[in-house]
Amino acid sequence: MGLAYVLNNGNLGKFLNEIVSAPVPTKVDYKYLETRGYTGKNDKYLVAFLKALGFIDKGGVPQRRWHDHRHTGQSMVVRGAGVREAYAGFFDVYPDAPNRTEQEFINWARVEDSTASPVTIKRSWATFRAMIPLGDFTGVAESTSSNGGADGEHHPPPPPPAGGGGGGGAPRVQVGGVGGITINIELQLPATADAKFFDQFFASMRKNLIDENE
Repeated sequence: MGLAYVLNNGNLGKFLNEIVSAPVPTKVDYKYLETRGYTGKNDKYLVAFLKALGFIDKGGVPQRRWHDHRHTGQSMVVRGAGVREAYAGFFDVYPDAPNRTEQEFINWARVEDSTASPVTIKRSWATFRAMIPLGDFTGVAESTSSNGGADGEHHPPPPPPAGGGGGGGAPRVQVGGVGGITINIELQLPATADAKFFDQFFASMRKNLIDENE
């Protein structure tokens, strides 16, 4: 995907504010924009920009970030997360991207999209700058991921690994002691769902470490 931008930056804040109170559409496309009063040719760029922000998917279906944005208490943070995604490469180079200069943006954009014309880069910079006062870039809430589907459901995080304790550390196994000294082994297990691996691993551990100390 090329550099993210719109041609009518003045409508960005207006449209984003309307998301909070307007009913969630089934699909966001040019026809939807027209029903919301955005009938200008330049307004059509909003669709591609909303995709870049992670508000809608490739088919125009509102995603989790769209739903999260409707909660007025975190709208600014959600916008900030969207901008970080749309201009991810710029934030990778400059974590304080909102404070960087136009020339620094141009230097990054030339590498990010070598086919982009100077006009396109300038448009992308203008949109980036227009979004800075509309978002909160001091932190990104965990719930601002663009994933989650059109239902906007929030899914709880996965439970910590078994045996890791409340602190989420690696599981520890006590294998015995010598002369009153207890020996503990801390296990760092690979991220795999292969049940055979764990069966063989723990069977071997019992045979070589535990059975001898029982």
